[in-house]
Amino acid sequence: MTATFGISQSSLYGIAIPLKKPLYASMIAGGLAGFFAGITQIKCYSFVTPGILSLVGYFSEKAPKSNLLYAILTCVIAFVVGFILTLLFGFEEPDEKEVSQLSGN
Repeated sequence: MTATFGISQSSLYGIAIPLKKPLYASMIAGGLAGFFAGITQIKCYSFVTPGILSLVGYFSEKAPKSNLLYAILTCVIAFVVGFILTLLFGFEEPDEKEVSQLSGN
């Protein structure tokens, strides 16, 4: 949940890197979403930190309304493709020893 609002360190270091396959799924999904964003040439009109709340930066009175819609669609592509690829790749739950090593206990 925190990653959707721009604080991704906890999900990156706590889930994605230790389990590897979710990291690969998110990298592929981010690449596909970035490819779509590049093709549609969306632009951000203000300096905002990354996260779902930054979508307001893609709206401008002078810009076409499709810019905001393409930004929303880019987010949807990243979420859906990442979710589907994580389901397809699967992942193994860490055992007790690995959990204690990762958590520092």
